[in-house]
Amino acid sequence: TAYEISACLVGSEMCIRDRAYDYAVKNPEILSNFSCYCGCEKIKHTSNKSCFIKKIDQDIIQLTNHSVSCPICIDVALTVKYLTQDGFSLTEIRSILDDAYVGYPSTHTKLELNGSSTKSCCNE
Repeated sequence: TAYEISACLVGSEMCIRDRAYDYAVKNPEILSNFSCYCGCEKIKHTSNKSCFIKKIDQDIIQLTNHSVSCPICIDVALTVKYLTQDGFSLTEIRSILDDAYVGYPSTHTKLELNGSSTKSCCNE
């Protein structure tokens, strides 16, 4: 939103990173359906969610520091965030990301949520 952009320094890496972590914390079930393409499958990550969240135990979320300096992880999370807000289906977003990252290593995450629009399921 315009407020969100003006609330922090436009283009600030910390601001962008914080948006991605915030989205991951509020929507882990969404990001668990998307691959990551940064090579993190080598450290046993299974989805883009793994790049942000190490563990969820009841109401306690333990974050990782993996995405702090990884532009690919952040790009995937924010692409999912903004495209779901624009009404794209999970299937459409997955296709866009797979096409954008052709040739990159992937966690090959299975899309388990239905492919319909996620506007009603995402927490903002």
